[in-house]
Amino acid sequence: MAIPRKSAQDVVDFRHSYEGRPRRLLRLIVAGLLVAIAVLVLVGYAMLQDVARTRDDLSAANASLSAAKAAIVTTEADLASETEAHAAAEAKVSELTTQLQGALSRQADCTKQIADEIAELNRVTELQQANFGRFAERSEWVSANAARDKALNIALSDYLKAYQAAFDKKYATANSWIAAGNKQVSVANTNLAVIQAEIKASNSASKVIADALTALTPRIAATQTACSAPVSP
Repeated sequence: MAIPRKSAQDVVDFRHSYEGRPRRLLRLIVAGLLVAIAVLVLVGYAMLQDVARTRDDLSAANASLSAAKAAIVTTEADLASETEAHAAAEAKVSELTTQLQGALSRQADCTKQIADEIAELNRVTELQQANFGRFAERSEWVSANAARDKALNIALSDYLKAYQAAFDKKYATANSWIAAGNKQVSVANTNLAVIQAEIKASNSASKVIADALTALTPRIAATQTACSAPVSP
């Protein structure tokens, strides 16, 4: 098969076409570079904007963090103040509780002391009433005293009768009256012994009462002083 030959014009056109290709390629490359640079510039600007926003956000976050730290410091200070106030309140409550317990304990002691002293006063009062009763109406002392007086009066009358009988020389009669008078004197002496026993018992009771009152008086004074004093803080 025969290979066709190219004409001179075809060769020239081919050369011109071949020579123009590098220039077009260069222009395409330059255009691509310009587009890439533009893209890079836009991307860089956007990144700068993001960095600026991030920096602002970071500054705002730092400001918020500083405010939060200040709030924490304030809160810690308030908490410390509240803790101190709470501790002071607890100490005051403990102090008041101790005072109250002391007051209650002292009140219980005072109540017992006062009750004991009232009981002793009642005992002494009963002793006094019993002692006064020894000489009251219908008591043994009153009965014995009345019987003694009666016996002495009868004895005196009997002795007068004996004297009169003896004056009349009625000696037997005088002796009988003397015996009757002596009997009444014996009755009087018996009652006198009762009277003396009651007086002795009364004197003994009076001494017991006096001793009890002597011992009780300073106790009452001490209790009054102790129980009327204010509670120590």
